[in-house]
Parts: sequence; C-alpha cells; structure tokens
Amino acid sequence: MTRKLPVAETAVGAVQFALRNVWGTLRLGWFSLILVIAIATAGFAVTLSAMPGVLEGYVEAIEEITSQAERAAASGSVWSLELDDTEAQALIDENMDDIDPVRLVLGCLLSMLAGIAFVPMMTLLFRVGAGDIQMPGGFFYWQWGARETRTMLTYLLYVVSLVAIILVIGAVAGVLITVLSETRDLTLSWLPMILPFVLIVLYFWILLRTVLIIPAAAIENETNIFAAVKATGGNVFRMIGSLIVVYVLGLLCMIAFAIVFFVISLLLGGLSMNVGDETTAGMIISIAGIVIMIGMMVYFYMAIQLISFGWLGGAWAALRPDGVKACSTHGPAEGGVCEV
Repeated sequence: MTRKLPVAETAVGAVQFALRNVWGTLRLGWFSLILVIAIATAGFAVTLSAMPGVLEGYVEAIEEITSQAERAAASGSVWSLELDDTEAQALIDENMDDIDPVRLVLGCLLSMLAGIAFVPMMTLLFRVGAGDIQMPGGFFYWQWGARETRTMLTYLLYVVSLVAIILVIGAVAGVLITVLSETRDLTLSWLPMILPFVLIVLYFWILLRTVLIIPAAAIENETNIFAAVKATGGNVFRMIGSLIVVYVLGLLCMIAFAIVFFVISLLLGGLSMNVGDETTAGMIISIAGIVIMIGMMVYFYMAIQLISFGWLGGAWAALRPDGVKACSTHGPAEGGVCEV
C-alpha cells in the first residue's frame, strides 16, 4: 500500500533541516563548493569564448542604448529606447557566424561536470535529510564510492531523460498545433489554445512522479526507478501542497531575515556614527558590520539552497516503500551500522 506524504510535516522538516545544517554544509562542503564554482566558471568562460559574436553583439547593443541615453541627457529631452528587439537581435546576429562547436561542447561538458563535482555532498545531504545518518564531524568531506557513482549515473540518466521528454513533448505539440491549425473543423479551433497548457501540466506531473529517483538512489544506494515512481503514486497533490507550504515558510523566513538585516544595519550604522566614522573604533565597527552582513547573506542563501535537499530526503523517508530497509539515526533497520 502506498504511503501518504505528511504535507505540513515534510515542509516544516525541510525548512528546519536547511536552517540547522548551513554551518555543517559549509564546514564539510567548502572544497566541493569551490570546485563547483571553479568548474562552472570555467565552463561559462569556455562557452562564451565559443560564441564571441554573442558577447560582442550585446556590447554593441548596450553601447547603442547608452549613446541614445547620453544624447537625450545632453539635449535635455526625455529618453526613450529607440532600439527595438529586431534591431538588437540584428546586432547580435551579425557576429554569430564564428561559433566554435568544439569549444561549445567543451563548455557544456564542463558545466555538467560542475554538477557532478557536488555529488558527494549531494549524496550526504539527501541521507541527512532523510534522517538515515547525522552530519559527520570534521572540516572536510569528499567520499566517492559505489553509492556516489550510482547517484551520479542516476543523476545523468534523469537529466537526459527529462531533456528527451521535453523534446518529445515539444515535437508532439508542434505537430498537433500545425495539424489542428490547418483543419477546417471549427469545433476543434479551441484545441490549439489549450494544448500547450495541457502539455505543460503533463510535464510537471511527470516531474513530480519522478522527482524522488535521485534522492532514492543516494539514500538507498540502489537505483530503483519503479520504487521511486511508485512511492509518489497518489501523492501528487500532497506534494504540491507541501511545496506550497515550503514556499510560504520560505517567504516568511525571507521577511524575518529582511527585518533582522534592517535592524542590525540601523544599530551598526548608529553605533558607527556615535563613535565617529573616521576613528579606529568606527572603522572596526564598519568592518565588523560588513562581515556580519555578508555572513547573514551567505547563511540565508545557503539555507534556501538546502531546503530542496531537506524536502526531497524527507519526502523519500516518508514515502519509502515497505520493502526498502531504512537506516535511521537511531540504528539500522536490521542490525549493522549505518554507513556514512
């Protein structure tokens, strides 16, 4: 029998997981994060260098817009954009002939490799989110074994499958819209208008039914697509409701963060003015304020990113089929020791 997803409990658990594990993620995953950023930056640079015309075209378009604004300011008139989308696209298209396909493919591969570099931490976060293990100690984590390899392969298979589904849905939509638009039957004239909406709903339904495939592989050390899909059966609307609750909670956290950020800014600003901005104490307060603000922004950004790991891990833990043996933080289901 398929289990039912606890809507509010899963959402609240995801937010609690995110707020509780920011430091642990930074403490253990700093190497993975640096590696991901470095590889992603390299991939972006290589991709951009493979299409120099795109950057040059955008630069020309920006220069033209800036020139228009400066001429308007010099004449004292109100500036309005005289460069329409067609003209802007023409500036870009002028330099699109020298695309290097080899570097373009290399850039895409590097971008994909950036995601793979985070697989060890991704696997760990899914398992912690599911409650199977606790966040390990130390200040470095990089473990790559059979579990991580299986998670990586599942991740690649899932991404390729989603891209294929999008292409198939797009092709089917194009054919159907073309056929229906050419028919003379007026009773079918409404179909092209609702067909895109139906196909979008279909895609998101597929996404929700398959979203637990990657966390299930990471948590169970087993790629069982059918079990992951079966677990979401009868839970699509519960999953949507839980994600809505997550969004509301995230919005409330954002408001609370903004209020705290504003209050601390006022306090530090007033304190700095009282002691004098140019004094040593004032400079120390200013530097401390900058450090505190940056730390708060990093903390909030990381917490937002971690919510997805907490939700997916918690959802799989709640929907895990009876035939799958859980390994909780209180001990494995059937003896032994939970592997980190």
